[in-house]
Amino acid sequence: MPLASFEAWFEQPAAADFRLVDGSQIVDLGATAAATTDDYCGNDRDDGMLDIGALEYDAGFACMTHLGGGTDVIFADGFDP
Repeated sequence: MPLASFEAWFEQPAAADFRLVDGSQIVDLGATAAATTDDYCGNDRDDGMLDIGALEYDAGFACMTHLGGGTDVIFADGFDP
């Protein structure tokens, strides 16, 4: 997938900032997976509508990602689909 797509969807994907700019192609469009109960950051996937990808975007979205060199980046977002 081209970086341009990621840049259209996320704030700064090259800097591991995956807060949504446009979730219309991600939010609530994932395939059902009964064994999937949480996302990459441990947030519950409990609204019955999975998001595509490793993160579940909802009002409780919070995530810590790591950049090279040990820099932690913490994101919290009030995104509410």
